[in-house]
Parts: sequence; C-alpha cells; structure tokens
Amino acid sequence: MTNKQNEKATLYLADLWGHDRIEASNVSWSFEKYVEFQKAARVEYTIRGKRKRKTAMITTGSLVILDGWGHPEPPPRYSPPERMSAQVTVLATRRDSCDPEWQNEFDAFLHDYLEGSKACVLLDLRKYDQRKGD
Repeated sequence: MTNKQNEKATLYLADLWGHDRIEASNVSWSFEKYVEFQKAARVEYTIRGKRKRKTAMITTGSLVILDGWGHPEPPPRYSPPERMSAQVTVLATRRDSCDPEWQNEFDAFLHDYLEGSKACVLLDLRKYDQRKGD
C-alpha cells in the first residue's frame, strides 16, 4: 500500500521517551518487508525548512500522521530543570525509558486534541503490528 504525497503533514513519532512532533512536507509512506517484519512502514518526508529528504522505517513504537502543520506539541519529555548549584543544572525525563505511561499519556493527548479540532488523521500506526502486517 502506498499513498499520495501529502504536501504538509505533522508526524508524531515515538521513541523510548515519548513522542516527537515533526512538521514535514512531501510525506509519503508504504509498507514493505524489512528484516523480520512482514510489513514495516517506510515513511519518507522532508522536515519543514530543510531540503534533504529523510526515511524512517517504523518497526516498533508508534507513528501518527496528521494533515497540515500547526498541530500542538506532544506532552513534554522532561521535568523542569533543577538547579543544583551555580554551575550545575539537572534535566531529567519525567519517566523511565519504555514506560508504558508515555504511550498512555500520548493517546489521551491525541484523543483530546482530535475531539476538539477538525484535524484529519492520515495514518495511525499505534496499534499496527509490523511483524504480521495488521
């Protein structure tokens, strides 16, 4: 399955500590065999303001693509900086890596945002199993 290129889109891409918001242009995706994954998502895009095209193979974690730009930032990764001394400031993530609460928090954030806006979801791989392709 391949899609047409979307001129402007916002990607919410998960990693070990939450989600990144990436505003991009010329976003396209397809599904293909990639190592042990039967149907991994191959996403190609150009980050807003850049020229070089990027490719991401989505094998674990989640990806949501919304039509257009200007969507909100996802919940923050870090707690507020803590000043330990005049020379030392500590910045720490709010949760441990891979904590399922990162995904739960993002799901609630996205649900609330979509309920109150007219945002159009182009692709949602939060429940997609790349090993099976469903």
